[in-house]
Amino acid sequence: MIDQAEQWRPDAAVVGWAAGCTCGWRGTPWTRIPPGLADPAARRLAVTGPWADLEAADENRVTQDWRRHIAGWQALEDVEAAAARHAVAARALDQAVRAALAAGASWADIGRVTGMTGRSATARWSARD
Repeated sequence: MIDQAEQWRPDAAVVGWAAGCTCGWRGTPWTRIPPGLADPAARRLAVTGPWADLEAADENRVTQDWRRHIAGWQALEDVEAAAARHAVAARALDQAVRAALAAGASWADIGRVTGMTGRSATARWSARD
C-alpha cells in the first residue's frame, strides 16, 4: 500500500511489496523476483508480464500481514459492538421486568423466566424500581 505522500512507481521499477497502515506500521517486505523463482515461504513473489500487479493469492499473502496487524483493533471493535448490544438488551430486560411487575407477576415468576431465583431477581431489579 502506498501513502498518498509517496509517489506511484512505474511497474518496471517495483522491486517488491509491503502491507502498510495509516498508523505508520509497515509489514515485512515481499521481494519481486523473475517468474519461475517464486517462493512464498521465503517472501519472494513473481508476476507474469511487465506489470507489478500480484495475482489474487499473492496479494492475499501480502495483506495477511496487515490483517494480523489490525486483528487486535478489530477484536476491540467486536467487543464494543457486543457491549452496545448488551446495553440495549439490558435496558429492554429492565423495562420488561417493570412491565411484568406492573401486570402482577411475582418475583418468583420473573426469576424463573430469567434463569435465576426469585430472591436474585428481587435483588437485581427491586433496587432499580
